[in-house]
Amino acid sequence: MTRARRALASAFIASQLASILVVAVPSPLRDGAARALEPGMRWLGTWQDWRMFAPEPHTADRALLITVSDADGVARRTWRLPRDDAGRHARRRDVKFTDNLRRAVSRPALADVARYFARQAAAEGLPAVRVRIDCETTAVAPPAPGAWQPLAPPPGPVTREVLAELPVAGPE
Repeated sequence: MTRARRALASAFIASQLASILVVAVPSPLRDGAARALEPGMRWLGTWQDWRMFAPEPHTADRALLITVSDADGVARRTWRLPRDDAGRHARRRDVKFTDNLRRAVSRPALADVARYFARQAAAEGLPAVRVRIDCETTAVAPPAPGAWQPLAPPPGPVTREVLAELPVAGPE
């Protein structure tokens, strides 16, 4: 590796570590810097969301529903992310993917997600013509003070938002 490439790689790593430090450590710079750094950090996968430790943690659980339809409009296959059968780390990755995909900055990636699931359906012998990506939001009751369990079971699906409904070409 040339000296210039090594210096460039070192500068990139140092800038990412500095970005993580600025966003993660409470300071007067944090709010303004976080807004400026968030798109790049999300793209690289280094963004941190500490709301789960906040006095008012997240109160919703989200899942992506990806439905592949054939030429007649019949839903042939549906995938759910996060996957219920996934291990703890894979499930967490799915949750992060779902949250990131809902953001406006990630909306261009929906077409790539649709093509990916169309290829998955084709591999199963199901020709795909349309892919619909929904985000299902379920309310989650926060735990009682000092308890680990929620106050009540979640009431079930609250909303379903259509993120995209895209035509796809045949298998590539």
